[in-house]
Amino acid sequence: MADALTVVIPTHNRRDILRATLRRLAPGLRVLVFCDACSDGTEQMVREEFAWARLISSSEKLGHSVARSCAFAACDTEFILSIDDDSWPMDADYASRIVEAFGRWPRAAFLASSVYDVRHPAGAAPADEAPYRVRNFVGCGFAVRAKVFSELGGFRSFFQYGGEELEIALRAHARGLEIVFLPLLRIYHDKTPVNRDEYEMIRSGFGNNLSSCLLNEPAWICGLHLARLSFKGFAHAVKRGHWKAPLVAWKEFLARTPRLLKERKPLPSSAVLSWHRLKSCPPA
Repeated sequence: MADALTVVIPTHNRRDILRATLRRLAPGLRVLVFCDACSDGTEQMVREEFAWARLISSSEKLGHSVARSCAFAACDTEFILSIDDDSWPMDADYASRIVEAFGRWPRAAFLASSVYDVRHPAGAAPADEAPYRVRNFVGCGFAVRAKVFSELGGFRSFFQYGGEELEIALRAHARGLEIVFLPLLRIYHDKTPVNRDEYEMIRSGFGNNLSSCLLNEPAWICGLHLARLSFKGFAHAVKRGHWKAPLVAWKEFLARTPRLLKERKPLPSSAVLSWHRLKSCPPA
């Protein structure tokens, strides 16, 4: 299993949190840490305390999505497990579970995990529940076929944080690939508040979801979906006390529109509609 899977962890200035996560990983597997313009001693810590982990660094802040794409491109294994620096697999045999699941689901591009956290101590679903197809996966813990990710072109380069999972999942679905929710892939997400700006997460994620619509969906679906996203996005932002975030996101989206229109490649209506009909991955 060690030669089939690489665990990828992108990180930015959360040295002590990353240390705790690395200590939880089962020994003997390949681990790649991508330091995204870290200035808090993270690189030195990894070199000195976890010499068995491969380390890649960027002097320029790339953002979570681009950092993951760069890290994935550096992997030479068939499968990749991507986790955040504050999330980790809960079972020692997670590698074999991933490899076996990809074997049972030959059309699966991504495996969505069952995420456990303080709000969901029992997980997103019972561990003995059968796997099933979904339309998305949660970024704090998912597995992917490295070759397929490369063929899809990776995450969008301007999607720095949030919404990138939905966007690439839609493109994968349009190619006849599957996203499979695997309850046996149990990931715990600590959701540490360090360097976690909820306003920025809402702004960026909302804006990226708008961009995904314009990039991928036929005009008539795009218009309806933009309206639905706006209503839900504003409601969520107001509930969280960040009502300005979607306004800023819309302003940024409009400024980005000329570029989006140049890159726009609408997918077939049938593919987009069938993707929307799939169940969402259980919430984290």
